[in-house]
Amino acid sequence: MSATPAATHTPGTASQSRLLNYALVSGHGLVNHAIRSALPSLIPLIPNYTEAQQALLLSAFFPGYILTQLPGGAATQRWGGKLVSTVNLWSNAVLFLLTPLAARHAGPVGVAAVFAALGLSQGSYVPSSSVMIKAWLPAGPWRPWALRAMELGQRIGPLVAAWGVPVMTSRWGWASVPRLYGGLSLLFTLVWQMGASDGPSAASGAATMSKPKADPVEWAVFRLAPVQACIWSHFASNNTIAVMSAWSPTYFVNHLRCTPTQAGALLAIPPLVQNVGNVAVALLENGLVAREVP
Repeated sequence: MSATPAATHTPGTASQSRLLNYALVSGHGLVNHAIRSALPSLIPLIPNYTEAQQALLLSAFFPGYILTQLPGGAATQRWGGKLVSTVNLWSNAVLFLLTPLAARHAGPVGVAAVFAALGLSQGSYVPSSSVMIKAWLPAGPWRPWALRAMELGQRIGPLVAAWGVPVMTSRWGWASVPRLYGGLSLLFTLVWQMGASDGPSAASGAATMSKPKADPVEWAVFRLAPVQACIWSHFASNNTIAVMSAWSPTYFVNHLRCTPTQAGALLAIPPLVQNVGNVAVALLENGLVAREVP
């Protein structure tokens, strides 16, 4: 009787592995965006902080987030998307769990330091998740749906934060938010570490354990007009979203005199509309791909 090969993979197993990694990549986005979106909603709810101290906290996240985008891309290129994403997830969970401790022992400055470290941690999210999404995207008519599935967590994260933070704070106090979000992120990180793969070949056992091959960076591409146009368009869009999402909760609570729950309901409108729009765009894209439109 011949021995069964060690690396036998049925089509069903491959399909299950692909769906698992879709869910894990989406969960990676959910963790990052839920924590990032929770910060602005949480800041005006921390008692006894002045507007100047709230402004310090609101601005603490973004410098580190900007500074680690390119290093995060270089790290992803050198070590692969899963390893960089794993470091991102561990640091997200641990740092957010430390927020109440920092507030108790170091006040607003301590919380600002934790938020700045979160920004440094999350800067690697965009390059690492983009590499993993690209690796897992299938060819053919299912490609738009797969993309939306893997990006779903990014869209749900702000929605979860907008509705969840005010409710949790009113019932259990503001410290319950980092404890619950950080604890759940920690559990997800364990699942991610055991189940995620850099790509389908790695999941099927065909990939070796060698480091990913690093391609040289073609810096000259940044001189091309279409690339510059994409960069400025991305900057304008993301900058507007960042300013609105960061300052809206404080503005609603401090100046429009909304209750935290009312502010949360208002903040939930943009991501809710965005989720509906993504489904509509996916339907359109799927139709275009099916008709073989270039």
